[in-house]
Amino acid sequence: MNLSPTNQWLFDLLIGAFFVSLIIAVIPIVLTICLYCYRRYQKWHNKEAKELEKIIVKNNEEIKSSNETINTLKPLENELKLHVENLKLELAALKKEKSDLTGEVITEETSDVDMKKLTHKELLTIAKDRKLKGYSRKSKEELLKMLNPAG
Repeated sequence: MNLSPTNQWLFDLLIGAFFVSLIIAVIPIVLTICLYCYRRYQKWHNKEAKELEKIIVKNNEEIKSSNETINTLKPLENELKLHVENLKLELAALKKEKSDLTGEVITEETSDVDMKKLTHKELLTIAKDRKLKGYSRKSKEELLKMLNPAG
């Protein structure tokens, strides 16, 4: 295409103006796209934050509920411990009364429990409950002999 120099100059001017306006228009377009993406991210981020906040609130409510339950059960635990101690004392008194009446020497009954099947720790606990001395360093076999002198 052959253009006269004046037309060529006008055509070049129009092409130059088009590219300059295109460059100027690109900046707002890119900024608009960035703003749109940021707002989408912000909505997603806020939604995620709200979900996390709901989870935290729910966990806090569960913790409060658990603490209230614990606080409610603490006095009951102490009452039960006292009741158990009283029952143990009553049992000891009844055993003593029975031994006084029958003339028998009453020991704790272990016939229901097969002592050989108990673990070392369980045997240590029984020895402690019976208030035996020198049980802490004994082996399982020695503890069995100590707890069951007849057997």
